[in-house]
Amino acid sequence: MSDLVRPGRPLRWDLFCRVVDNLGDAAIMWRLSRQLALEHGCSVFLFIDQPGVLQRLLPGAAAGGTIDGVTIDGVTLQGMPDDAAGDETAQGGPADVVVSGLHADLPTGYRRRMLRRPPAWINLEYLSAESWIDGFHGLPSPQPDGLTQYFFYPGFTPGSGGLLRESDLFDRRDAFGADPENARRFLADLGVERRPDELLASLLCYPDAPLQSMASAMAGAGTRLQVVLPHGAAGPAVERAALEAAGGGHIRFTPVPFLSQYDYDFLLWSCDVNFVRGEDSWIRALWAGKPFIWQIYKQSDAVHLKKLEAFLRLLGPPDDDAATALAQACRWWNQAPGAGAQGALAGLLSRRMEASHRVAGLVRRVCDIDLASRLITFADTIRRNSAGPSVLPGTGRVQL
Repeated sequence: MSDLVRPGRPLRWDLFCRVVDNLGDAAIMWRLSRQLALEHGCSVFLFIDQPGVLQRLLPGAAAGGTIDGVTIDGVTLQGMPDDAAGDETAQGGPADVVVSGLHADLPTGYRRRMLRRPPAWINLEYLSAESWIDGFHGLPSPQPDGLTQYFFYPGFTPGSGGLLRESDLFDRRDAFGADPENARRFLADLGVERRPDELLASLLCYPDAPLQSMASAMAGAGTRLQVVLPHGAAGPAVERAALEAAGGGHIRFTPVPFLSQYDYDFLLWSCDVNFVRGEDSWIRALWAGKPFIWQIYKQSDAVHLKKLEAFLRLLGPPDDDAATALAQACRWWNQAPGAGAQGALAGLLSRRMEASHRVAGLVRRVCDIDLASRLITFADTIRRNSAGPSVLPGTGRVQL
């Protein structure tokens, strides 16, 4: 019987991650790896070119030493094999399924091994709410060496690859929120004490975020804002004293240690509003069901602003006050042309309850589009058609 269809054998998945910037690439690939192992029983190996990033995200990832061969939550961690190395890589192989995370190039020697027994090779793309991704999701990309890679696009529609979410996330979130003491105790352990007259925000942003505008927007506001600032969350050190002065006593920044992924969820659940960036924290903020202000990764020719607008349209119609408040705050935070400055943050804070309902409504619409399950089905379709995958007539796209 072919290895491709052998029953009862856990599939081996090799996932590859090359860290481009910040922590997002590693965070996404770790979440996916963990879910494949724990929820779907896959044998998972995660290869990463910057092991130190994983050591920050995962306290058990051999801090100060090598990660090679360390297994956490069913995932075996490995440094990236050397491109100049021979055909052999650590821990055997080749895998049944290979995932290039966010365009990660595979080591040359590893690709040579794939030629001996071609796996289902999938490129996990960046998340987008743009409508065109449904048409590209599942398309093959034949390579000069005879291998074929398939594009897998995460997204918010039934025709996309879906969104990353652990099956127990909402149960954990709701249990945490059921008792206000959970948030109080968690924050107290971080050294955060909420005053009776202030709202609480978490801040994770890129270095070019308009922090001065944020502080100035709170000057003379009808409420006060405490901003929880995890270590390294804004790039270079934040000039807290200057920003607090600009806010006229209506904003203060509270630094806290770097948070693991698990604790970061607790922080999102504990705050009234969350400033997030990139992809990983953006989706965690969505699942938190709280108002959030998203800073998208900047691209040349303002391409990122088109992606921003595509997502903002999902929040609700332009005549809905809560959806408008969320959208205007995101436009202001991303310094979009024509976006309001001083009123955007205050507008969202004043409508935070309605905004929470708007975010919760989007969660209900997209929460059943599970990325990990769809990825497994996608890989299985490729593997079981050894003579060539089933495709939609005239498209070349894998039939899901």
